[in-house]
Amino acid sequence: CALRSLILSISSQAEPKLPSSLGEKLSMLLENLQQKRCLIVLDGIENLLSEKQFAGTYREDCKNYQKLFKMIGETVHKSCCILNSWEAPQELMILAGKNSPVRLFPLKGLGVAAKEILKESKLSDESEWNNLINTYQGNPLFLKITVNTIQEVFDGRLGEFLKYEQPYLSEELKIVLDQQWQHLPELEQTIIACISREYEPVSLNKLLVDSQLNYQQLFKIIQSLKRRFLIESNEKNQPFRPAKIPRRTQPQQFCFRVSR
Repeated sequence: CALRSLILSISSQAEPKLPSSLGEKLSMLLENLQQKRCLIVLDGIENLLSEKQFAGTYREDCKNYQKLFKMIGETVHKSCCILNSWEAPQELMILAGKNSPVRLFPLKGLGVAAKEILKESKLSDESEWNNLINTYQGNPLFLKITVNTIQEVFDGRLGEFLKYEQPYLSEELKIVLDQQWQHLPELEQTIIACISREYEPVSLNKLLVDSQLNYQQLFKIIQSLKRRFLIESNEKNQPFRPAKIPRRTQPQQFCFRVSR
């Protein structure tokens, strides 16, 4: 149905006759992408991916999308396709590269632009706005939810709110985080728990000891968690630490640009 809508929206013909087979539909779409320059933007790609599986694994009923994205990424054409997702589809991780037409862009927070959210909400203590923005990493969803809490509990007095331990997790934020936590397979939850118990970044060797997993299992889990942006590492001995809580929501999407 989605492929049909896509073909109809970019076709040069007023009412093109659509073939019945998937392969023929993909060929028809590619022909249109080759004939003219099109911009395709698809959001929420994470909804096509499986729960409790390695990051980027497609649901059984959505595997045709894998063929679609792979075809667009591998074939020469004039168009551009932008995909937004909380985690990276596996075939695009293989195709993406610095010198490849398939590029991966981790989206960051709003930065100072997030002040518009606080300005619109008429929060007091403007000198503390940057503190709040940095705490929630410019994440518009987390900021909007937190601003509601500040308005309801502190009548918009940001300074009073910041006197308490941060980040504060309201019920709305807990629901978002719990949905994402439940999406993870059990072993990934175990490694996140191991890392989160430590005050300092955790080395790979320590994770091997603490988790009692073999290195093949742990390497796969680390790779999956990093593709979900749930853990971070630096360049010195690759110690791992959990990404700050707000980083796992919408601004931390992947953006894939596929163009030829």
